[in-house]
Amino acid sequence: NEEEINRKILEMTANDLFGHISGDKTNTAATESVTFMVDSFVTYNDEEKMSILLDVNVVTDDTYFADSYIYAINIDLVNGTIMDNGDIIEVDEDFAAMFREKCCTQNGYDIEGLNNIEDSELAELLADSDSNIVFFTPYGLEVGYSYEMQNGYESSRGWMTITLKDYEQYLKTKEKAESEE
Repeated sequence: NEEEINRKILEMTANDLFGHISGDKTNTAATESVTFMVDSFVTYNDEEKMSILLDVNVVTDDTYFADSYIYAINIDLVNGTIMDNGDIIEVDEDFAAMFREKCCTQNGYDIEGLNNIEDSELAELLADSDSNIVFFTPYGLEVGYSYEMQNGYESSRGWMTITLKDYEQYLKTKEKAESEE
């Protein structure tokens, strides 16, 4: 299923560019020039799965970063399909509390995108395929989310992840994922 997988990887990689061209997603004012840059890294590859991490930067007028984020593509090599990142791990408020604790240990305690939300909101971000970040590495499973916070006139955006070395206990089984659909 290589052609279909490659087509989907291209679509996912160029999603913002295609959205900007069609007018569905605008990162800038119509008069500005826009450059989309995507660096991709294969973070994991074995006989069963492959993970590709995309580092996306959108630049306007060749000087201003309008957007910067990461996105992960996970491929089931056995079935030849792209995995839905929301179907890889089981997320609930207990998982969110564990994530918060590990994130503070791993990344520090002064994290605006983490400190200003409740565990229920955090669980939603970690479970949602539009905001979550999930990819395999030789060290384990990297799990996190992208965020955008508005605080008066100031806004901040970014992402944070943690590394789960023993992640198997958090994986969704196919039977669980299919029964939730």
